[in-house]
Parts: sequence; C-alpha cells; structure tokens
Amino acid sequence: MSALLDFLAGNVLLCDGAMGTMIYASGVFVNRCFDELNISEPRLIVDIHKKYIAVGAEVIETNTFGANRLKLEKFGLESRTGEINLLAVEHARAAARGKPVHVLGSVGPLGRPIVQNRGITPEEARDAFLEQISALVEAGVDGLILETFSHTEEMTIALKAARDVDQDIPIVAQFAFADENSILGGGSVKEAVELLEQGGADVLS
Repeated sequence: MSALLDFLAGNVLLCDGAMGTMIYASGVFVNRCFDELNISEPRLIVDIHKKYIAVGAEVIETNTFGANRLKLEKFGLESRTGEINLLAVEHARAAARGKPVHVLGSVGPLGRPIVQNRGITPEEARDAFLEQISALVEAGVDGLILETFSHTEEMTIALKAARDVDQDIPIVAQFAFADENSILGGGSVKEAVELLEQGGADVLS
C-alpha cells in the first residue's frame, strides 16, 4: 500500500482548494490558459501551493486540471502537454519541500463529448488521458485525482488509462453531481459508485 493510502486508512487528510479560483483572484483573466502558467508564471503557482500549505493543507493538487492535449490545443499548446504536466509537479514539490504534504496529479474532463462522428472517439479520449497521466506519473506524483467528471463513459476511460499507466498508484475519483441522487451527465449515484469501485478507484467523492 502507498504511503498516502496507508495514512488514509486511519486518518483524515485536509486537502487544498481550487487552483483556478486562486489564479483568477491573483489577477489572471479567464481567457488565459491557466495550465500554461506552469511555464510562464512558475512563482505564482508555487506561491498558491504555499498559501494552501500554510493554512494546513496536507494534500495539494497540481495545476493541471485542463492540461490534456485536447484542451491545450485551443491555445496552440498541445505539443507542450508533457512539459506543462512535468513543471506542474515540480512546482508542487517545490512548495511542499520539507513538509509532510502529498502531491496529487489533477486530471480533469477533456472538454469534448465522446461520441463517434460528433465529438471525439473513445480511442482519442484514451490517448489524451494516457499522455497526461503518463507525464504526471513519470514526474513523481503521489497519486492522481480525476476531478469533477460528469459522464460515466469518460470516467471509465480515464480510470482505465490511469491503471494502464500504473497499476498501483492511488486514484481519487470525483463526479460532479446534479443533485443528491444523480450525477451531472446522467446516471444515479449508486451507478457512479459501482463504476468507480469496479474501475479501480481508491477514494471516491
């Protein structure tokens, strides 16, 4: 068992808050690519991590929520996917240096529907997740957090990609909920929980 999961077995960990909200509050407009700031504004990203750690965060997430090639290509940055994810891990590690803080690699939805002939194919989705997750794992994250997914198919593909990259890495999986009974993209909470358990997620939320 990983150190993160071993600790969680008998303890509660305090996580950080929204990276995007903090970036926006610092004066960066929403038309910027927040993930690109890992390249151009490293001090800003490190400082945000440090602020969360200073108020007690024991888990911080990398600035990579939208750092997959499908979202990055809107900014002409798809060829820098690996670099952006690598730098994000380095910034989180720099902020956490010398402190008992776990670093999770943030992976968000791809931002496009997975529908043959009208969106992206399941194979394209899998390749995008594999590329990002491979970069995060290679950079040395303590675990992955699949954040605010709305659709069960996309979550299934992301989970499978994560397990293909690393069978043992801890995975936190999160759905976005429409209400107390259903997830945002359709499907019941019961179905979502069963999917996450069967897909190999270690922590569900």
